[in-house]
Amino acid sequence: MSTKSTIQVINMPKEDGLLKELGNLYSIEPYEEVGNIKERSNEIASLLINLQNKDEIAPIIKDAFNISMESDIPVVLYNVTKNSMAKLCCLGTDTECCIVFPYMKEVKIFEVLDLSLEVRISNGSRMAILESDGYFKLSPPNEFSEIPFSVALFPKLLHKEKARIIEKKIKTGITKEEDRILAQRNTYNDSSKGSLPEHQIEQNYVRLELDDKVMGTEQELSNHVLMEVVLMASYNPNCKYLKVTSLGAGFSPAKSGKLQWDDVYERGCFQSEIEIHIEANENELATKESSPVNANNVTEYTTSSSISVGINISTDPGFESQYTLSKEESHAISDFEITNRSYGTVGDWDFRFEKAQGHDWEWNNMFEDQFATIEVKNIPILTKNNLQPVCVMTWVTDDVEFKKMVPLELGWKATYYHFWVKNFFFVVRKAWQYQLYSCSVPWIVDFGKVWVEP
Repeated sequence: MSTKSTIQVINMPKEDGLLKELGNLYSIEPYEEVGNIKERSNEIASLLINLQNKDEIAPIIKDAFNISMESDIPVVLYNVTKNSMAKLCCLGTDTECCIVFPYMKEVKIFEVLDLSLEVRISNGSRMAILESDGYFKLSPPNEFSEIPFSVALFPKLLHKEKARIIEKKIKTGITKEEDRILAQRNTYNDSSKGSLPEHQIEQNYVRLELDDKVMGTEQELSNHVLMEVVLMASYNPNCKYLKVTSLGAGFSPAKSGKLQWDDVYERGCFQSEIEIHIEANENELATKESSPVNANNVTEYTTSSSISVGINISTDPGFESQYTLSKEESHAISDFEITNRSYGTVGDWDFRFEKAQGHDWEWNNMFEDQFATIEVKNIPILTKNNLQPVCVMTWVTDDVEFKKMVPLELGWKATYYHFWVKNFFFVVRKAWQYQLYSCSVPWIVDFGKVWVEP
């Protein structure tokens, strides 16, 4: 049992399989009133709300959700439509289960438990025959076509396993890394609730995480991306802004810090490319900023953003009439090049491994011919260790009355390579495999959640 041993529920049928399994881990109670949650916040582990795949939100659900956020109690949303979730939280997605964690009573962190992960695997090899002069003659490459498949883990689990995952997530709550990042974000920019009226800003975070073994190996990868989604309304200039920043612990191909293979005859699985995707699909939005720009042969890169937000101090006294929310940060990087492929309202960035032993990186340029043998080239440290890609995309609409639900796609891709050579007397087989992991979630953003007083 947890220290906080109670879950209060709304709209959950008693015969629901997930509810029964959670009942083996917690004391289950029906939600009664707002005061009950406030008074017992030190006992209640979570509020579980079944939204019943409906688009409308009843007042009792709004009240219960809001008081849970204020009381630092996470909320498990079950059977969710994107419209109902956006009306409740500003952000919405279609999902079986999502946990919403409050942070400092001001912002929220979302974790969708039924993330769908796409994996693509491709193999290739090439034979090298040793000639009398001690060097090798290469045969044509033999490549196998990609094998794509999707993995949606959570929906396939038994109710008991789902309940255990929910329990673990609730116990963990907000991680130390997230707490550090969020504390910095609320310090650096004046977008905290203390600097803008609450009705002018919604600041939320979306987890896009994968902790698993690289397929076919014992090597454990850890990819933790935290997307910051900030929606703001401004009075003079009269407009609305949407800003998304990719943050988080980053991409690490090996939790242990060591690849499964890393010698002159075999290396892998190392990360060769990380892609960040941030897309707002709405014609009434214009892209204001896209950062970072292209960079290569550098040891650091810069991200920057600057937004002017006005406040009607006649209706919101106690605030400054104008804020400039700006930030410029430098981030360490080496041996990777950055390509900004953003266009229209789409933000796309590639962080790509640049050189191996002084030579431009290509999959077919990773082998080094030696006298009477072939070796796999050495690779730089950032292909083996943690890479934190920080990208910023800002959009604006000049219509301060804009209240649409705007589709927002957030995602990443990570590519891993494994190279090896096998010696057969006078023949050497050069072989490689790559694995591409893709994680993407379609959201909507409710622009009606922020407004300015006329």
